[in-house]
Amino acid sequence: MEQCSFLTFQPAPSYARQFIFRLRLETVLFTDTMHSHRLGTDEQVLCIKVLDLEISEITRERRLLAVVGTAIVQGEDLSPKGCIYIFDIVTVVPEPDRPETNRKLKLVVREEVKGAVTAVSSIGTQGFLLMAQGQKCMVRGLKEDGSLLPVAFMDTQCYVTVAKELKGSRMLVLGDIAKGIWFAGYTVSGNPHHRFGTRCPSC
Repeated sequence: MEQCSFLTFQPAPSYARQFIFRLRLETVLFTDTMHSHRLGTDEQVLCIKVLDLEISEITRERRLLAVVGTAIVQGEDLSPKGCIYIFDIVTVVPEPDRPETNRKLKLVVREEVKGAVTAVSSIGTQGFLLMAQGQKCMVRGLKEDGSLLPVAFMDTQCYVTVAKELKGSRMLVLGDIAKGIWFAGYTVSGNPHHRFGTRCPSC
């Protein structure tokens, strides 16, 4: 995966009273889109990060993957749902006279979850993924069959808007709009997810 590639999203044409967005892979060297992935109806991207994740429980191989969290909002009277996408950016044979099309988004994981996916981050030294979905945070591990194995979770009682890992540890800082900043971590045994402290906006 080269640093010159980046992801954006924009509305696709829709003549109904619904929104349809596309996730686009672009490069700073060309103005054309290299590849795109169409999202579901009324599905909007809330977070995008490129993370170093473990892709095999057997070989412990790790790879840089694009992780996308979305929300499916269909009105104020329905609870929002969300999806977690994991893409690999692979090299392909470009189209004739279009050398910029030599990269493509390869879908590795798509999983629909309860609640919007509002923040993602890597965590720990094992290549796990942390995702904030609804009013909880989940630590998940990517398996060879393309599924996400739950490792730990923590109830937050509100929506997390940002997650920052402390590199080389199992600890991270979470931010939300109501309770301020959280300092949390997880262990592989016992109570899997701990909250160490909270700083409220009024403190």
